[in-house]
Amino acid sequence: MNVEDVLVELAREKEDIEAYKFCVFKPYIKEEDKDYFSILAVLPFSLFWVSRMRIYGGFFNHLRTKYIRSDETVLGLTSLVKLKDNREQQHLPLIDFNCGKSPEDLAKVYEELKRLKYLEGYVLDSGRSYHYIGANVFSDGEFNRFLEDVHELDIVGHNWPRLQKDVGYAVLRLTACPKRGKFQAPRLIEKIEDVQLRFPGM
Repeated sequence: MNVEDVLVELAREKEDIEAYKFCVFKPYIKEEDKDYFSILAVLPFSLFWVSRMRIYGGFFNHLRTKYIRSDETVLGLTSLVKLKDNREQQHLPLIDFNCGKSPEDLAKVYEELKRLKYLEGYVLDSGRSYHYIGANVFSDGEFNRFLEDVHELDIVGHNWPRLQKDVGYAVLRLTACPKRGKFQAPRLIEKIEDVQLRFPGM
């Protein structure tokens, strides 16, 4: 199951979410973008809402055709969602992990998610590490507390939570970008539904 399938499933199941905010951005390359201020240069430069009803199998192709203008850019999912009552600035909890890819690293991801109690959602293989897309919705205040908690994790890049907090939303890459060394689109490892489940490796 790829990340597009994950978003289609999420949109189908979360009927209270009216729209999701997507973006186009230039992926970060660790070797080139070494500090916080150079990371600012790869912030999203195109942001747009996609209604729940327009999230269906194959919708990535439509978004690519409409928004992607360079082989150095990718589609991204932001944390911002719009609920049916038209309240804005609600967020999905997103995490971009910065650890290796091994059974031990994955067990650590599950362990930290369980400890933080951000469990219901999806764990994905992002190519070099892991992504997490949560299924619950946070207010601005809850989202900022979430990023403060994430900042304490040693398996998340030091600058990532700070940058997300500064711009007011989080972003995860959705598509591959070989030109920037991102050869794989994220794909599902596990959907987490039962908060009492025992994770692999624990």
